[in-house]
Amino acid sequence: MAPSQIELWYQYSDIVIQDVTCKTNRYDMALSLFVILDENRNIRLVAQVLLIDKTKESHEWAFKQINLATNNIHPQVMMTDADPAVYAAIRSTFHTTYPMHCTFHINQNLIKKLQKLLGKRFYEFSTQFYATCNTLHKPIFESKWQTLINQYPEAKQYLTNTLYNTKEAWAHPWTCRKFTAGLHASSPVESINAWIKNYIFNSNISLCELAEKAAIPCISTQISIPSFMFTSIDKKLEEYLPPAILDLQRNEIRQCVFYSALQVNQEVISEFEEYQLPTNQHLEDIPDARQITASCMISDVNKNQIMSMWTVAVENKLVEKHFVILLTNGSHYCSCLSLINKGIICRHYFQIMLCSPTAKFHLKLIPSRWYYRNKDASKEPFLVASKFESDTPPIIPQHNVPFLTVIHQISQNSITLHERLTDIQLYGKITGLTHKATIKALKKKDMRIISILEDYLKDEEQNENVGGDSELDDDNELDGEKLDDELDDEFDDDKENHENHSFILNNPNKQTKSKGRLKGTKRIKASHEKNSSLVISKQYKCSQCGSMGHNKRNCSRK
Repeated sequence: MAPSQIELWYQYSDIVIQDVTCKTNRYDMALSLFVILDENRNIRLVAQVLLIDKTKESHEWAFKQINLATNNIHPQVMMTDADPAVYAAIRSTFHTTYPMHCTFHINQNLIKKLQKLLGKRFYEFSTQFYATCNTLHKPIFESKWQTLINQYPEAKQYLTNTLYNTKEAWAHPWTCRKFTAGLHASSPVESINAWIKNYIFNSNISLCELAEKAAIPCISTQISIPSFMFTSIDKKLEEYLPPAILDLQRNEIRQCVFYSALQVNQEVISEFEEYQLPTNQHLEDIPDARQITASCMISDVNKNQIMSMWTVAVENKLVEKHFVILLTNGSHYCSCLSLINKGIICRHYFQIMLCSPTAKFHLKLIPSRWYYRNKDASKEPFLVASKFESDTPPIIPQHNVPFLTVIHQISQNSITLHERLTDIQLYGKITGLTHKATIKALKKKDMRIISILEDYLKDEEQNENVGGDSELDDDNELDGEKLDDELDDEFDDDKENHENHSFILNNPNKQTKSKGRLKGTKRIKASHEKNSSLVISKQYKCSQCGSMGHNKRNCSRK
């Protein structure tokens, strides 16, 4: 991992997509790629590993190397291609990571394993499998899963031993509450892999150098005209969000006018249970589909914090209804789960904002991973729709506003590089800057650098004397000695591992066939040589009569 890749890992490792390609490189080794989405929804390559094979042990080794490089910053969610070896390695190495499986690979594995086994019944099975996978409630999923096994006993072994054991990684009732930036397939890795093949064909460029060039846009970044109904909100969005995310958020604002909202009480919750969905589709692929039941939503939140409940429906299609809960802390919970899965405020909430001034907007509803770099929205005010601004002035918080989330998750706030720098990395950064400044000062004969360093040292000495922190100074000296030892060890390790450098990288398991005959073996004769290979003993030839078996001296024809 290059330093820029490590920084990207620190900031955007809340969702990491991993995939392993076949042995298609010059080393005849498996290539494992790790990608993320940055604040502008660009696909960025953050790690690359060459593996001897695709076993659990190899993937564990790769994950441990990432832990060493990133100071044990585990991804919050890692999406893979449903490989059991990768799944087991994540469980044993990334202890706080939630593994998810690519829906595309789930479909492909079903076709490979069960289509021939079920024959003409496969289409019917596929329809029921999608209906089970898209279930919104865990108990209903269990019931439908058992029915699926009873109806198709031929598929019982694969369904039970392979899919059911990893249901938390692909079934909707478990994955719907995880932030995935709107992704549910490993296609970003596939696009990076295809781009790499085209870019480095017959090239010696390293993967770390390639990572600096690989930033593939995931969506169009065209900026549209903001809506006049949320003028002040749009200005804040434009200030904090990059073009790609800003375009997605503005699109939700534009779509809100096609919906109608109605405040309801808890008695109508039964209307928001399961409903019929199109077959042969994953729920994530269906636009504006309800992702969770109302009863599950209420069980996820503290009932004492519920301020109001709303239903939101499309004007010309009253069947598709969404359920929205407004909470007293300024957050909300919508059954589309857009804010939880994608980090984007949905159109349904903006429609409620047009109906009531109690529904307020704050930038901390959006994860800070989508902000511009070094942006802090914790002191921004709560805003309402433009038509309520005259009656409801912006509420300026007295304290910093935390990340407004309904479901307790690991903080989505981005982490700057400085906060995650280890001692060795900080030492290297400071040394590099001082060396560069020294070279420039020598060229220009500039004496200012001496006074700058002397002033810094004097200030530090005065602070230490005033604070009386002599013990801290001793600790710093010990830390410095420890840091020097670590750097020496690292330098020695670099010497010892010199054979691992990329320009002499080879696969120890790859068997090469040498040219020519193997040592210690006889030459195999051709077909035309076999007849003339009879062994004839050495005999005399008579020069007198020309016969064989005697010489002239013993010839009988003298």
